[in-house]
Order: sequence, then structure tokens, then C-alpha cells
Amino acid sequence: MTSEKNLEQPLDVDDKCDVRWRDGSQSLRTKVIERRPLKNKKRKKKGNSHASVDNLKPEEIEYYIHYENHDR
Repeated sequence: MTSEKNLEQPLDVDDKCDVRWRDGSQSLRTKVIERRPLKNKKRKKKGNSHASVDNLKPEEIEYYIHYENHDR
């Protein structure tokens, strides 16, 4: 089962969403394959470098996605 979520909630593995291609020229359908904490200086300063993804805000999560119908 797939689900649609707004930007206020983190995406889960197997969720589907539309994303803009790098140059903004097109919107492509994607599926979330994996997610992990985003590695950045702000999170490391807080001491949360090993935080669970379940406890993070959407902007603190990095996603690995698959573009549907594209070999990219």
C-alpha cells in the first residue's frame, strides 16, 4: 500500500511522491527506498548524530529514492 504525505510529516519507506528533477524542468513520480538521518553540522552540534529516524523532523532526514519508469 502506498500513501501520500504532506511536507509536515516525514516520508516512510515505500511511500510515493512527486519530486522535481534537478533542473526543475519536470516532476517525476518516486518511491522511497531507504531513509537515514541527515548528516549536517547543526545536528552534530546538538549531540544527536545517532538519533533514530523516527524521532527526527522531515528536514533532518535524507532519502534514497527510485524514479518510477526511469532508469536513473
